Amino acid sequence: MLRIVMIVFGIFALIRLPRLQRLRSSDYPHVDRALFAAWHRAEKRAAAWLIAAGLGVTAVEFAAAFVVGLTIGASGGSDTDIEAAVFPIGVSAVLAFLGLLVVAAVYGSRAAKLKKAAGIPWPKKR
Repeated sequence: MLRIVMIVFGIFALIRLPRLQRLRSSDYPHVDRALFAAWHRAEKRAAAWLIAAGLGVTAVEFAAAFVVGLTIGASGGSDTDIEAAVFPIGVSAVLAFLGLLVVAAVYGSRAAKLKKAAGIPWPKKR
């Protein structure tokens, strides 16, 4: 279930990122350019860290588990041996996901404060 949550977080950020990257300060003429740039940068960083947390960690976890499982299976190991070897990879993935989620939350919190201070109504309806 956690893997699904991880993937959903990553996909959400991945879908949002292109629209965010297209935004320009000219879209918000009432906002100071420097303040817009700081918000835009923080928002993009938060999205990038969410992508890394959700999709990056999941991809690395699956690849590592696949290689370990293939290696142990090829050397004649049992399913129990594979499960025992893959378990720490899963635990590491969960810890990495949570750590990267914290980093994304820090940037997201900063972006939210800047957005509020600047009065940026994003996502802007087009």
